[in-house]
Amino acid sequence: MKNYCWSKGLLTLLLVWLSIHANFAQKYTSLAEALKHVNEVKILDLRKKNIQDFPREILLFKNLQRLDLSHNQLKVIPGEIAQLKQLQWLELGYNQLVAIPPQIGQLPQLKLLDVRKNRLKTVPAEVGNLRNLSDLHLSQNQLAKLPASLGKLTQLWVLKAEQNQLTSLPPEIGKMEQLMILWLNNNQLTKLPQEIGNLKVLTELRLYQNKLEALPKTLGQLQSLKKLSLSANQLTTLPQELGNLTRLTRLALVRNKLTTIPATLGNLTNLQVLTLDNNQLSSLPNTLGKLANLRNLDVSKNRLTSFIKNTKGLQQLKRLDLRGNQLKKLPQEIGELGKLEVLHLQDNQLTALPASIKQLSSLSKLRLQKNPVSKETITKIKTWVPQGCYVKAD
Repeated sequence: MKNYCWSKGLLTLLLVWLSIHANFAQKYTSLAEALKHVNEVKILDLRKKNIQDFPREILLFKNLQRLDLSHNQLKVIPGEIAQLKQLQWLELGYNQLVAIPPQIGQLPQLKLLDVRKNRLKTVPAEVGNLRNLSDLHLSQNQLAKLPASLGKLTQLWVLKAEQNQLTSLPPEIGKMEQLMILWLNNNQLTKLPQEIGNLKVLTELRLYQNKLEALPKTLGQLQSLKKLSLSANQLTTLPQELGNLTRLTRLALVRNKLTTIPATLGNLTNLQVLTLDNNQLSSLPNTLGKLANLRNLDVSKNRLTSFIKNTKGLQQLKRLDLRGNQLKKLPQEIGELGKLEVLHLQDNQLTALPASIKQLSSLSKLRLQKNPVSKETITKIKTWVPQGCYVKAD
């Protein structure tokens, strides 16, 4: 059984969730039934009820802690919702809302606000008054910007604003000192504020599918970061400071315009997955050979003419994808990859493989299509690989 180390923030979030769900006898899924027990109702679940207009009877439930109106057809939430002073969770996702009432800032106990998959174009500044808010879900709307007042949400742990139309972020985002998860993928971001480096407890940052051309050096200050996705942007270089993210386990840089990567990436000794495919790399720094925990390395569809030689440090590597490059040979040292299971070499200029391939005792799949390798050489290679290894060649 695996041992999991829970952070203080995650434990607190779990305790909050359990406290809200502890008394299932007070959960109602029928408004008519709930109205028979007005003072007892703490959890009201009215999702997928085909509701078009906000039921004003809900305002009678003064002890209501959780309200779920997601997956309906609501277009308006009245400002009177501020009367529900005990409300902690408010789920309004998957409706047709075009606005959030500013009075929502008058819900002092609110911990979760979910308005994903609506038609929102703005977020009212009053959301910044929700000082106990820990989860804010704004995904899949039409937001062009976020209010600076979000910087007041110093207890926020999760901010998800992916699939919007954001072109920039307010510098105040750096004031959200407890933020752990930040999803900003699938937007129109062209740059990041320097202040993003102040998010000291951030563990996951999603920025893929934007229009970023450069990254601030302060990104290297995110000492708690474990997952960083920068794929599908327009990056040509990376700051050396990325090498300071020593807790990083996943780094995705797919589909950019990178011509080089900094040697400092070799400092990311906890890295398990590194994806660099679909760039313009002609070489890789030998320091990548220091990534002792790397399991998956994808550098396919680049312009590589050689592969790193000091592979001895890559003792955990199981999957190596080198397809779609300009390789004419592989280094003898590739035989040092003792745990390698999958090796993709398609669409290169290889005429042979080094005899050290014999040492890859864990190899289960080898692909060689679209290389000028003779049938005789392929036959010999098949005698080198472990019995049962799948070899695919033209």
